[in-house]
Amino acid sequence: MGADDVGRRCGRCGGDLLLHWRIGFDDLALLEAKPLSSRLGFAVQLLTCRATGRFVRVHRELPSAVIAYLAEQTGARVPELADYDWLSRSGRRHRAEILRVRTH
Repeated sequence: MGADDVGRRCGRCGGDLLLHWRIGFDDLALLEAKPLSSRLGFAVQLLTCRATGRFVRVHRELPSAVIAYLAEQTGARVPELADYDWLSRSGRRHRAEILRVRTH
């Protein structure tokens, strides 16, 4: 799935940015349990899965407005996302945790 696919699914982000990409209160507990360095990556995985039903492999698959909005909510800086290892053991563990949360 490319940025265009995600962009279409979030209505080119417009008004849907708040609807689909807002971190909720339940999400905060999950995020606060993560090291600061991985919170933005986890948030991207969590909200992308929720908005599209899929995970991304690299952050470039998402519109920059989505990344900026999630960074603002997590208190992270957008460049920090470049250090998130999407395919590492931590990335896989994050995806597994998100799937567990989604099914409960």
